[in-house]
Amino acid sequence: MPVRIPDDSDFSSFKDQCLSTDGWNSRYNKSGVTVWCREEDSSSVQKIKKSRKDGNISFQFSRNSC
Repeated sequence: MPVRIPDDSDFSSFKDQCLSTDGWNSRYNKSGVTVWCREEDSSSVQKIKKSRKDGNISFQFSRNSC
C-alpha cells in the first residue's frame, strides 16, 4: 500500500472527529477524563478518543485501533 501524505482536508476531518460526539459511545467518564469508542461498519477497526479537562484546558486524543 503506498504512503499518502495527509492534506488539509485530512486534518480537517481528523479535527471534526475529535470534536464531535455524534456516533461515539462514552465508555469512561471520571475525574475529568472521558473515553469514547466508535466502531466502523465497513471494517474491524475501532476508533478510540480521549478527552481530559485540566482546569481551563481541554486535551483530546483520537486514534484507530485494531
